[in-house]
Amino acid sequence: MNFKEKIKLLFSKEIFKKLCKYVDLIEKENKMINLTNFLDDKLWKEGIYESILLLQNSINNSFNNLKILDIGSGAGFPSIPFLIANPNNEVTIFEPIKKKTKFLEKVKKELNLNIKIKNIRAEDSKQKEYFDFITARAVAHINILMEISHSLGKMNSLFCFIKGPKSLNEIKESYWIINKLNIEPKIKKILIDNKENNLIIYKKEFKTPNFLPRRWKDIKTFYS
Repeated sequence: MNFKEKIKLLFSKEIFKKLCKYVDLIEKENKMINLTNFLDDKLWKEGIYESILLLQNSINNSFNNLKILDIGSGAGFPSIPFLIANPNNEVTIFEPIKKKTKFLEKVKKELNLNIKIKNIRAEDSKQKEYFDFITARAVAHINILMEISHSLGKMNSLFCFIKGPKSLNEIKESYWIINKLNIEPKIKKILIDNKENNLIIYKKEFKTPNFLPRRWKDIKTFYS
C-alpha cells in the first residue's frame, strides 16, 4: 500500500479530496518553479503524511483554535497539510520568496483555506507575542530559527522545528541563543517508515530580550 492509499484510509472523503487537489497543484507548479524535490509517493509520504503526523505529535492532541506560524514554508510544508486535516485553526505563513508566495495564494484560494500569507522574513514581522505555535521544516540552522521566531510567540507558546538526524549537533552549536532566550529545547524522535524525524521542541517561558531578533545581515555575519 502506498502512502496516498494510507492517507485515504485515515481521513474523511472531504479532507482526502482537498489533499489530492493540493498535491495536484504542487505537481503542476513544480514543473515551472522549484517548489519541492518530493515527487510521486514521496510527495504523499514526506510532504503530506509526515507534515500531518509530525505536527500532531508536537501539539499533543490539542488541534483546535490555534494561531500557527510556519516560517519559510515553500510549497506549504508542514502547515498546509496539517490545516487541511485540522481546519479549525488559523495558519500564517512567512515566505520571503515571491514566486512561492504566489503559489501559496493560489492554494489558499482554490482550497478555501484559513491562511494568511506574507512575503516577509520572520525577523521583520511586527506580530510580536501573537502566535500559539511556531514551526518550520528544513529552512535554516536551529540557532537562526530560534532567534528570528522567539519574539513572535505568546508566553507559553510552543515551538517545533522539524529536523533530520543532526539535530543534537545543531542544538550544541546554539548555546549562545539558547542562553539568551532562556529556553530548554528537547528532541522528540519520530520514526516513519524507517526514516528518523527529529522534532526540536520548547516553550516560551520568558520575554524575548529587547535586542532580539537582530537584523538579518547582522545574524548572517554573527553565524558566518
